[in-house]
Amino acid sequence: MALKTGLATDNPMCFAEDRKGNLFFATGLERGQRWAPGDTATEDVGLTAPTSGITPSAGGSGSIQGVYKVALRYVDDEGNPSNLSEITTLVATASAYTTISYASVTVPSEGRVDHKQIWRTTDGQEVTYYLDVDDLANGATASSSNRTDTELRAQVAMRYVTAKGFPNAMRFLPPPTHTGVMVAFKNRMWYAVPSAYDGGSSVTVSGTTAVS
Repeated sequence: MALKTGLATDNPMCFAEDRKGNLFFATGLERGQRWAPGDTATEDVGLTAPTSGITPSAGGSGSIQGVYKVALRYVDDEGNPSNLSEITTLVATASAYTTISYASVTVPSEGRVDHKQIWRTTDGQEVTYYLDVDDLANGATASSSNRTDTELRAQVAMRYVTAKGFPNAMRFLPPPTHTGVMVAFKNRMWYAVPSAYDGGSSVTVSGTTAVS
């Protein structure tokens, strides 16, 4: 059974297994791969974050009023999240509203994404985001919420950065593609040793911007 074809073979392949029994492998020449027992093919390691931010708006007459930051992220079939999307701002200060509507919700391109989440701050702060919409279907391009700030604070919370200033919400980038050695340690996969590549060649085409 061929789990993956078309991989670069110029460098030796490094393998490592995580605590769940998933097999990871990489060469340092392209994005690493992950194989879960029982799967018939591999998947790219990590999740690519949404390519654009959400478009929020407010409507109706209610108790929602303020300036909010909004972001989207993907979650895979094992509960691993992506980074947040671009942060967008909703200015809902002209009145008090009933509903916040979310449009332009991007659809993931990676098959193992299980669902999407929309995170929102409370009025006037950008430190903590709260899970406003969970289990949003992959194909959905819009959603909405009626949560007031008080209700939002009762949801799952996530600091954008830690109390010491380290990345928190944005620490889920896919692993580097240029490192060829990986080691599983303390429930993390560690990548090291940049790979040198000296095979092949490139040729410029006179009179154009093309490189082949």
